[in-house]
Amino acid sequence: RMRQTQSAEDRQRMVAAFQTALARYPHHAELNAVSAVNFLAAGEKELAVETATRALRQDGINHTALHTDKYLPGQLRIQMEQLA
Repeated sequence: RMRQTQSAEDRQRMVAAFQTALARYPHHAELNAVSAVNFLAAGEKELAVETATRALRQDGINHTALHTDKYLPGQLRIQMEQLA
């Protein structure tokens, strides 16, 4: 909805919703990455960079532990590298 309306209220709700999800699942690399993309879209660049960095850190842990089912998809990882 935020992308359609561009309203500040919708932007704040979207950011809050992703922050709630991240509080529940802080070690989910893809959730961190998707959140970073959405934070950037909402104009929250600092938060987006911080979240992208977390996504990359968790993806590295997943690779080390061979959690192949939890790897970031290639294009999303590239986006995180560019953002972080």
